[in-house]
Amino acid sequence: MTDNTHIIMPGNSFTKADIDKSHKFNPRENTPEFYGEDLPKDVEYLGSQIMKPDDIKLDNFFKDGSEDQNKMIQSIRAKEVKRKELTASLEAGYDLREHLISVRLDEKTGKTFILDGRGKYFIMQKLGWDNLLVDIYKCKTPLAYSRLGNIKNRPAKVANPISKLDVVKHLTTHKEQLGITDKMSNDEIADIFTKEAKLIGNPIWQKPTYDKIVLQAISEVGKYQIVVHDETSATRWAKANNYVDVEDSGIFYMISSAATPAKTILRAAKQAKYYTDNAKIFKELRIILHHGFLEGADPEGSWKKTKDKGLKDFNDYKDLLKYYFTNDKKELKFSNKIKLYGITPALEELEDDYPLNKVVKYDMIEEIQEALETEETIKPDFEGPLGVWR
Repeated sequence: MTDNTHIIMPGNSFTKADIDKSHKFNPRENTPEFYGEDLPKDVEYLGSQIMKPDDIKLDNFFKDGSEDQNKMIQSIRAKEVKRKELTASLEAGYDLREHLISVRLDEKTGKTFILDGRGKYFIMQKLGWDNLLVDIYKCKTPLAYSRLGNIKNRPAKVANPISKLDVVKHLTTHKEQLGITDKMSNDEIADIFTKEAKLIGNPIWQKPTYDKIVLQAISEVGKYQIVVHDETSATRWAKANNYVDVEDSGIFYMISSAATPAKTILRAAKQAKYYTDNAKIFKELRIILHHGFLEGADPEGSWKKTKDKGLKDFNDYKDLLKYYFTNDKKELKFSNKIKLYGITPALEELEDDYPLNKVVKYDMIEEIQEALETEETIKPDFEGPLGVWR
């Protein structure tokens, strides 16, 4: 017979026996980051308790000091997701094997405020629970509270897993408590932010994710503006700074990632063919690479590396095209009108040399002049300077 004593169905009330079950099915020693020695500094776990929903205050504040729910700002969570999935899960019963709703005790007022589990808080009331089983914490500082709230959302949960925006918000909100000052360099700020981001971030995130988080946080609090781009934002940037097609003169632009040189060249070839066939005048296709996201620990070095590598990779792939193999052996030609024009700027700190409103030009670029004009058959598996092509 299946043991379902860990499931409490909607409409029931929690009892003291359910507290013991919660500790049995979810041993607190298994997660020391929530209940034991790995809790953030200045946080204390006080145990589990049954509370009425009205005894728990929503931990929100209001821009104008009112209590207008339309102006409410949640102090930790940036957004809520998968509410339908959470509702469906709770309709099947509350599982005591999961972590409980968390609240924090304000010792000055004796009031308790929601810390984690807002979705459950609202949905369980709608489904008929008249009390809630909660874990209670004491947080001595706002930084400790924010750390715990974000760590509580770190695992992959049915709802509200921590997002990159949550971590950025935590870093920028608590910059003073983390020791950030106006006299610090971006590199010094990055060291502090990276350590803190890894403390509260999702354990499955890799270095590029933390670089993006730290870079965005630095952009908001650092001395210098740092611009990050994807294809959409780079296209907007190019348009705003007048790098736009001029059909009457036959000058066209193409935005592409510095990280994908092969894709860039093939896209450029297709674009050139289109303009050759359809444009009234076609003199030049100018490729502008966007630098993408930079490493938060060294944005200047990362951008310079991307700039130089973008040029090298582009030329390497251009040279490799002479070995391009096609099954039908048709001639593959590239127009010498295709030019690698430049790359997007990134840092206000470098504005004297690379203004943020101008493309950083690759002035000494050879035009793409190589054309596949040979009938030589290349083996399908060809090992070139950039690996094996099939």
